[in-house]
Amino acid sequence: MIKEICGGKISSGIIDIYPDPVRPKKILLEYKKLNELTGTTISADSAKTILTALGYDILEDEQHHCLVSVPTSKTDITRPESVIEEVLRIYGFDKIPVSGVMKRSVQSTQPNQIDTLVEIFADYLSANGFSETISNSITNGKKLETVFGYEPATFIKLLVIKMQDLILCAQHLSAVDWKLFHIMPTAKMPTLSFLNSVRYFKTRRKKY
Repeated sequence: MIKEICGGKISSGIIDIYPDPVRPKKILLEYKKLNELTGTTISADSAKTILTALGYDILEDEQHHCLVSVPTSKTDITRPESVIEEVLRIYGFDKIPVSGVMKRSVQSTQPNQIDTLVEIFADYLSANGFSETISNSITNGKKLETVFGYEPATFIKLLVIKMQDLILCAQHLSAVDWKLFHIMPTAKMPTLSFLNSVRYFKTRRKKY
């Protein structure tokens, strides 16, 4: 159009710069797993027909499974479960039989006495005019080191460049006791987080 209407000149042929082309993923679909996850019986022919209509290529066709090539436009399809979801979406969720009986396992747990006491004290203080603040364990590492004397080596730092001063205040996992995840004393952490909140609102002249 540029050449015909505007008088332009074609300098070269078509140039396609695509150094690392996307290759179609290959996923193995087992018919047994298809029926187990969907909760119904979908024939192999029906599954292959649906996948073919969606743009999949059947590379291998065996009695108990098939190997499919995923279209490059479907970047979210990376495992067999995703392919099964594709089949079920077209097959129809309304065709899955629903059982008339609901089953549920009941677990017996012992109440945490410390949490119970904390709730009792919090309710008592709130009922007597105190204000309650609930804070997480993410706070300023420099202040935690200065106020409470914690070593920086025990901090878990957040991988955010703009928030390098914020850390997750938990002790590191030692080589000896790697199964335990020690959280710092809960009485100190909310105190520091609360003071940070008060400073934030005070510096912005907001009523707290």
